[in-house]
Amino acid sequence: MNVADAVSLLGFLFGGGQAAACPDSGAAKDDASLNIAEAIHILTFLLVGEELSPPSPECGPDLTAGELAECNYPQEGC
Repeated sequence: MNVADAVSLLGFLFGGGQAAACPDSGAAKDDASLNIAEAIHILTFLLVGEELSPPSPECGPDLTAGELAECNYPQEGC
């Protein structure tokens, strides 16, 4: 996870950018939505060290049910 993740999410939300292949990966607050608060949470993690919802910052399955599409791709390196 890096600044590009927050920038990409903001581009999708406000600039007509392309949605992520895995929408659930952008839900840093794990609240089943994608909004500006997610990008702020990512930046706070990077700049201040605030905790992210599991499994972040590691890779792995999302342990909470949500309305966002789940990711279906190989989780290499886990």
